[in-house]
Amino acid sequence: MSEMTKDNKEIIPDYQGAASALLVTMGMKYTTEVINKLLELFGPGVVPHFFIIKTLSDLAVANPVAVVPLLSDVLSRMLPVLAAIKQDEIRRVFGACIGFFCEAILNYKANVEVLAVDVSIFAPQVFAAYELMSANWLQSKDLRVRLVTIQAIGSCVTIMSTAQFETQLEKLIPLYNNMYKKEKPEDHLAITQGYCSLLSVATREETLPVIEPMIDGILNTFFPLICKQLDYGDGNMLKNHSEMLRSVEIIAKQFIDTVLTFLFMRLQKGDAKVRHGVLLIIKHLITRNQIQLEDSNRKGLVLSSLRPLVEGEQDLLVKKSLAQVIISMANENYLCLEGGETLVEFIILNSSITDEQIKKWEEAQGKKGDPGLVSPAELRGMCDHILSLMTNTIPSMVDVLWPYLLEPLTKPRFNTSMAVVSKCISQISKVKRASNAPNYLINFDQAVNLPKPQAILARLFVLANLTNRRGSLAAHLLATLQHIGPIIHPNVVSLWDNTIPRLLSFLSSEGFTSEGNDSKWEGLVRRLLTETLKAINDDNWTMEIGNSIIAQFPLHEGDPEAKKLALKLLGVIVQSVTHKDWIRKTLKTMFDSTNHSDEEEKLGCAQGFGYAAAAHLDTVLEQQNSQVRAPEPKKESGGFFGSLFGGGGDSKPKAGPAGNSLSTTLLAYGYITAYAKPDIITSRLDMHVITNVLPHLDTKTVALQQTLVKVFDLIGQSVHNDHLKLANNYTFKHRDEFLRRLLSYINLNPPPAAPKKDPKAPAEPVKRSLLIQPFPASLEKLKLSVLGLNACSTLIRLDPVLPRDLEEELVVVVSQFLSVEKETPKEDKKPVKGSDELEKLDLALIFENLDRALMSLLQQDKSIACLKRLLQVVTKFFASHELEHRKRASSSYVRLLKKYIELVGETMQGNVKTINDRQFEGLGNYIGVLLPRCCDPSSVIRGNAIESIQLLLYIHWMLEKVVKELSEGKASSDIDLRAPKTLAPFTGLRKKMVSLEDQNEQFGLAHSMASILAKLIQTAELPHLISSAIQGLVDSQVTGARGTCVILFGLVSERGADLEGHVTALVTKLIKKMKRVKNEQTMNGSLHALRTIAKIHLAPTIDSLLLLPIPHEPHVAKVIGLFATDAELVVPSVKALTELLNNGDILEEVAPSATEKKGTDKKKVEDTKPKMVPTKESKGATVCLAEMLSHPEMEEVVLQRHFALFFGTLALRVGMTCEFEEAADQCVTAWKNFFTVIQEEDVLEKLVENGTLDELKKEATHISGITSVASVVARRHLAEMDKIFAFLVPYLKANFNGQRVVTAFVFAEFINHVGDNDALLEKLVNNLLNSLVDPLLKIPALRGLGNIAQISSKAMVDKYSPTVLDALMSAIDDKLDDVVLEAMNGLSKIFKVVDEARIAPILINIFHRIRPAFDNPNFKIRSSAAILFSSLARFGKGASREKIVDQIHSNLPSIVLHINDPEDEVKKSFRQALYSVGPLLGNEQLTTILTTSHIFNVDYDTDYDDFVRMHLVKVLIAGFPQHINNYLQTCINPYFESTWDEIKGNAAHFVGCTMGQLNADIRKEVGINPAHTSKALIGLLSSESPLVRRRAAEAMSMLHSY
Repeated sequence: MSEMTKDNKEIIPDYQGAASALLVTMGMKYTTEVINKLLELFGPGVVPHFFIIKTLSDLAVANPVAVVPLLSDVLSRMLPVLAAIKQDEIRRVFGACIGFFCEAILNYKANVEVLAVDVSIFAPQVFAAYELMSANWLQSKDLRVRLVTIQAIGSCVTIMSTAQFETQLEKLIPLYNNMYKKEKPEDHLAITQGYCSLLSVATREETLPVIEPMIDGILNTFFPLICKQLDYGDGNMLKNHSEMLRSVEIIAKQFIDTVLTFLFMRLQKGDAKVRHGVLLIIKHLITRNQIQLEDSNRKGLVLSSLRPLVEGEQDLLVKKSLAQVIISMANENYLCLEGGETLVEFIILNSSITDEQIKKWEEAQGKKGDPGLVSPAELRGMCDHILSLMTNTIPSMVDVLWPYLLEPLTKPRFNTSMAVVSKCISQISKVKRASNAPNYLINFDQAVNLPKPQAILARLFVLANLTNRRGSLAAHLLATLQHIGPIIHPNVVSLWDNTIPRLLSFLSSEGFTSEGNDSKWEGLVRRLLTETLKAINDDNWTMEIGNSIIAQFPLHEGDPEAKKLALKLLGVIVQSVTHKDWIRKTLKTMFDSTNHSDEEEKLGCAQGFGYAAAAHLDTVLEQQNSQVRAPEPKKESGGFFGSLFGGGGDSKPKAGPAGNSLSTTLLAYGYITAYAKPDIITSRLDMHVITNVLPHLDTKTVALQQTLVKVFDLIGQSVHNDHLKLANNYTFKHRDEFLRRLLSYINLNPPPAAPKKDPKAPAEPVKRSLLIQPFPASLEKLKLSVLGLNACSTLIRLDPVLPRDLEEELVVVVSQFLSVEKETPKEDKKPVKGSDELEKLDLALIFENLDRALMSLLQQDKSIACLKRLLQVVTKFFASHELEHRKRASSSYVRLLKKYIELVGETMQGNVKTINDRQFEGLGNYIGVLLPRCCDPSSVIRGNAIESIQLLLYIHWMLEKVVKELSEGKASSDIDLRAPKTLAPFTGLRKKMVSLEDQNEQFGLAHSMASILAKLIQTAELPHLISSAIQGLVDSQVTGARGTCVILFGLVSERGADLEGHVTALVTKLIKKMKRVKNEQTMNGSLHALRTIAKIHLAPTIDSLLLLPIPHEPHVAKVIGLFATDAELVVPSVKALTELLNNGDILEEVAPSATEKKGTDKKKVEDTKPKMVPTKESKGATVCLAEMLSHPEMEEVVLQRHFALFFGTLALRVGMTCEFEEAADQCVTAWKNFFTVIQEEDVLEKLVENGTLDELKKEATHISGITSVASVVARRHLAEMDKIFAFLVPYLKANFNGQRVVTAFVFAEFINHVGDNDALLEKLVNNLLNSLVDPLLKIPALRGLGNIAQISSKAMVDKYSPTVLDALMSAIDDKLDDVVLEAMNGLSKIFKVVDEARIAPILINIFHRIRPAFDNPNFKIRSSAAILFSSLARFGKGASREKIVDQIHSNLPSIVLHINDPEDEVKKSFRQALYSVGPLLGNEQLTTILTTSHIFNVDYDTDYDDFVRMHLVKVLIAGFPQHINNYLQTCINPYFESTWDEIKGNAAHFVGCTMGQLNADIRKEVGINPAHTSKALIGLLSSESPLVRRRAAEAMSMLHSY
């Protein structure tokens, strides 16, 4: 207690509340002690702790008997402090405490027989508390205080004296009424509880006069609150609602009539919520105020007041409330009164709410989602339950319901409630029959409102077929039939008592499903009806049943299934009747009453005709034929065909659009044929059935096609020998016609319409394509497919065997259904009619019928050829992206194989002597297409694929064994066809593969299967298997493609050697397929397989690569990369490729095209001759080699093992490709990859930058390019030069000029880099010397010999210089400029290094042979001659100086004139020559001007005229006057006659400048002949060249002194 109160101001519920609860528990035994202790803490005039008061109040509630005697002291402590309480928490606990004390006092008074204290003593204290609280606390701002106070006031009035209460009553009622308005609805519970306590006191006898005037006001307060919608998740609201109803109940005990009047007035005028509230109150009053409502008049008043709601209420909430009121009334015997059946009818009517109404409501309310709404389904379920409760738990209702419940059986508005109604009838009739109740049997003549026995029987038999209806309709109807049997007809009692229980047992069995047993159940019900009619044995009674079924047709409006069953049962009844006129009339009525646009009714009518035909075939055919053969009406008239096709007239079809009845008529023919007696129908078939069907086969209407397909099927079944059971098989001559027409109906991919042709021309076979892509089909098309495939199977089974063309057409058409799908409506389109039915349609039925059709074909033609044809069509669906398509195809594949094995087994049992099929040819192809499916994502498909492979191998083995053992004379029935043990591993493999989900584990099993296959497959079939498996690499499923890789690798690993002769084709196909491979793992697996083949058959593998299109696609590059990176393949592959490039047929002759030959003239004759071009193989080899070099792994092979091979091959290839752009590009790519792979990117970069690689591509520059490349290689790879020489030397005598030339130039360049390798130098020089005799190789030979100058070894230079000089000197006079040029260039280089002693004897000869080259038309020769001349300057300081000086003076005019040559290259060379030889003349002035850059410069032009006139001529005149005349004569002859105008002008200028600057003395001294010179200059004035004329004139102007 101290813990509870130690914090005086703090309220801490956690531990203080626990302490308080503990004190309450202790107070149950030690009440006085606890209260005394509490009062000790409750000092006089002091507001106590919160939990002191709370503990007192809780203790009073828990133990009122012990506490009440002590309350006087407690109240005496509380009352003085009430006015002092200011805190809301304390007010609240005090208010609650006073209320609890009052309740404890009432409890004490009610439960204690001998009162220890007079409770009236508490009235003053309680009244005092009431006054204070009502005056002060009700106005508190704290809601909880107000609510506690108003509830406590309700408790206080129960303790007040009557006098006190009467004085307060008139103000308390308005107080409570106003509190409802003041406070929120969620806070009303406390108000209602207080109000209820108040009313319980106010309705005492002594206060009735006071309260009576206030009743209407009180009811007006409560009623709107009771009518409010309840939240059933809110407990306070529900409790408040119950308290308000209890308050009305309290009022009704004293004022029942007032309350009823109040309610009935509002029931008539109020809205749905008001009516709902009234019904809630009435239900409460019926169950709680039985005494007040015991008066029958009041009951009748209540019953009659509800009748308007029964007849016209639409609100579902009100209906639900009314149903609850009705079951409450049933318990209180209200429904036994007049009008009670009306309320029962209301319950039955709401049990008849249809599923369509429920669905419509749900669709309308679905978006709103209001949980407070009552749904039709909820109302229907409640009414079902109420009707069952009335039957089983309220005895007084039995006689109310019997036999009244028989009335709804034949009323259409009660159709949906038949299950619960029949259940109730069954229960009541069972009890009454067992008890032999007096009112069990019914006099139907007196009970005019009840349906007749025939009508009841007709109704129950029709509905008893509907096993799928709600509420176990069929079971309850059959039970009803059994229990009312004596009422229906005495003759059926025994039959029904024995039969119906067995039917009910079957219906309730675990294996029964409405979908799977519909037909069987209908047959049982028809059988029961047939037996019932036999038991009755009365035609009139039977006809009355038929008439009743006809009369009840309106009951089935909107229920086609029930109408169908009614029509079928009517046919059964007609079958049992012998009255012809009634039969004809009934058949006509059946037809006319059918809604021919509805499939169900149409079927029911047709089957009804069929059942009737079983006993009355001719009558039924007569009726049918009369309808079909009726004359076609005119537009203005009616008649049968008017109604059939929508013709004119006043008559209108009763149901369905015009023309639909034709479908019913044709379908009826099918069922008539099927149900008629076999021994009769064959004689009527052609005349009465086929004749009437044939005219309608051309229809394009899908609905009518469906009907015709059904007719085909039914007729086919009826004429099959299994049905006819004739000694000789019946031949149906219209079989092929029907089948062709059927295929045209169901074909998913019909051929385009053929153009019109001559009718006399022979018909061409129709070509049909197979539709493999997904085919979405509409509902009607799917229905037609199901029917058509089934009909195909039926017609195929008829004899004789189908013609081949018809079989092929059939196979193509039916197999397309492997890809059929349901049509998916577009998002923007509304659901079409029949979409629900489309969802229900099971495509499995199509595939079941498809399989049946294929099996029927195989059964008719049991050959292996037929099996192959079927398998090939099915196989095309294996690669579909759609899982279902593959599943269907794989399943069909297995079933076909098993069917064939089964058929062969059956054949063997017939003791045959031989069989036509000896083996399964092409087995490898058929196994190969299955390999991707062995690793399909679907376990079902994987299992099917492996099983199919096993079955194929078994068939092959079986055929070979049968042929062998039959040839040995063994009886066919004795041949053991059990599978060999070699095939057993497939069984375990299949089981494991199906169970595995991990792909890697699946691939492991696939590898195992490859080993098994490799052992079993015959060598002849191996290439076919490999080829077919390659196709699987591009399978639609990644796992399938990867699995194929694994198997393919396993096969070639174990049996690759057996592929000889087939490698090229297989490798080509493999690489081609790799183009479409997207998965990396699949690509890698394919490469592994290819590598394995290549290791065994390298040559044909490479041959395949060489023929591939260039440029190679990425997948081919990967293949070549495989050869580059495989250690075993790389070297053999390189050698094979280089051998082809170096020694193979690398060029081929190509004739000019026709366009090139046209318009040929003389200039183009050469262009039209056959050309030599690179072969495809050589280009392929170049590209392959280039791509191999693109792989870094090739570095070791190239750099360390076969450098000479690669360099030599590529060098030779340059010589062979420079004329051909494409081939040259390929070769350059190879060079780039060559330098990249040996990691010499710097070299490659320089070669690209210098344009060297581009030079390799052109015929004119490829020598320069290969020389540069050879130079780089020689410098970088000096050690490889011997190997390169050894590799290339044979190609100096090669067949192809390009190879010889390149080899010679490479050797020529190698001399530059031979170093101290004397042996190699000797070989190079000897080979080049020998090559001089070959005009093609003369230039590279000369170049190479000239390169000896670059040798570092002086001895070697001296050794070879005589020979080299002779060779070069002899070439200077060659007729070919290029040879001359090369010789000069070589001499220039030799002169720089050779000793003077070796040159001196031939020096003059050299000058003489150089001189003519100065004026050679070829500027390069002029330039080389100048360079060669300048190179001789090095000998001008030795013993040969005088000779050289003389030659310089002799050639000086030529040099000076060519300094201003037309060609810049020549200018520079002659400037260099003058610069080199000028100083040798020993004239310092000359040397000065040659070394003064602004006067003369070797590298660039200066002013030539100024140089000659101002400097050179002066020096020459001053330094060499004796040579002046020679200079002048040389200029005049030959240079005045030069072919170059520039040289003529230079000569004239030199002559003019020289003569113009000669003084008289020198003129005499040198012997100048002015006349001769002037004449020569005058001759130049007549030149055609303005330049020459100008220069000559300028020269003459300088001769003015002469």
